Amino acid sequence: MSYQLNGKPIPNCMVGTWAWGSGLSGSRFIFGKTYDKEILKQTFDAAYNAGLTFFDTAMVYGAGKSEELLGECIKGKNVFVATKHMPSKNYTYGKAKEGLSKSLTHLGLDSVDLFWVHRPKQLVKTLEELADCVKEGKIKSIGVSNVNLEQLIEARETLKKYNLDVAAVQNHYSLFTFKDEEKVLEYCKAHNILYCAYMVLEQGALSGHYNEKHHFKLLTTRGFQFRKKQFKQIGALLGYILILAEKYEVDTSQIAIAWAIAKGAIPIVGLTKPSHAKALEKGSKIILEDIEVSELERLAIESNVGPIIYT
Repeated sequence: MSYQLNGKPIPNCMVGTWAWGSGLSGSRFIFGKTYDKEILKQTFDAAYNAGLTFFDTAMVYGAGKSEELLGECIKGKNVFVATKHMPSKNYTYGKAKEGLSKSLTHLGLDSVDLFWVHRPKQLVKTLEELADCVKEGKIKSIGVSNVNLEQLIEARETLKKYNLDVAAVQNHYSLFTFKDEEKVLEYCKAHNILYCAYMVLEQGALSGHYNEKHHFKLLTTRGFQFRKKQFKQIGALLGYILILAEKYEVDTSQIAIAWAIAKGAIPIVGLTKPSHAKALEKGSKIILEDIEVSELERLAIESNVGPIIYT
């Protein structure tokens, strides 16, 4: 399956940089560890050399630290970059433009390929403000994140007034959430809107690297939200993921990613080591059989693990 953004072909996976940040919204608090800056730069190089040239970041990832590091990496490189504005509860004109300006400074760019509204707060007013930024040449495309179908339609109707459209949606999409996302995904397919899936691996729960005996550290966000009990519930699913990984000769982490690709989504995959980039290059080429896709979904549903809300 091939995709385009701004009239140019893009990879079928995005590289996520959430863990590249620091502080309360960065890697240690969320994942229980920090990552060496030089290793992250090597990770970028490995991804770039593997053709994984679509990078996703956000102002809130480490209070701009993720954007700054990505900005160092992309100098002189032909890449696609997406970042985000997090609207506050109460709308103040100029905040979205201010956020965009800071992000562009962090990234060292004059314009960004894709700018997301991080959550649907004050959606219409924020989109109207960002429409001006498109005309100014600072944003090439606008995307919306964490939206339901009604909000997506509202966003499209708002941008239509400015002869613009929503280019992409970024929602939580995994084997735990796919039933809830069916309407949005199918709508996106029908209207040529990119559907970008975050949390495909559920922060590692579906990577095959953890189980009920080896689970997340408790004093982390993911440790609080996904406990030993839930790992026990998905034991059969993890067992089938291992079988498929052995069949396709890939790391177990690539099976949930291949499933998302088979569903018509563009997975956003966090990479923190060069080896992760090499694994993703291989995994992004897997074509699962329809029966395998169905079996993954059956086991996920039978596990009775619903959407995990990471706060």
